[in-house]
Amino acid sequence: MGAHSYRTSYEMATSVDKRGVASHAPLGPSMLNGDTFATSIPTVPVTEQRPVPYDLDKMLRQPGLPRANVAVSTQVPEGSSPALARRDYSVIQQHVAFFDRDDDGIIWPWDTYVGKV
Repeated sequence: MGAHSYRTSYEMATSVDKRGVASHAPLGPSMLNGDTFATSIPTVPVTEQRPVPYDLDKMLRQPGLPRANVAVSTQVPEGSSPALARRDYSVIQQHVAFFDRDDDGIIWPWDTYVGKV
């Protein structure tokens, strides 16, 4: 197996369709064998309304690194507060535990209501 080399800069390739709509395809780490991928689809408006952030490395430490037990975001770059987070649980387990307030292993409608308020 040969080693792969990826560029680390996020340069953008921009193209404009016949309607005048610009689409952007990142170059660099997203390129595999010279191919780029689409980041939005004109027929699916939400993909154009919520563009991919290309500056996550300025907001999050190692943004492409999967985290097993911490859900990071631009709003909470270090993950959930220590009061809510359980580092011995996966992110989905923490999410479920948040709503299972009585810790009986079942999420009842009341648990969901209490978890939301």
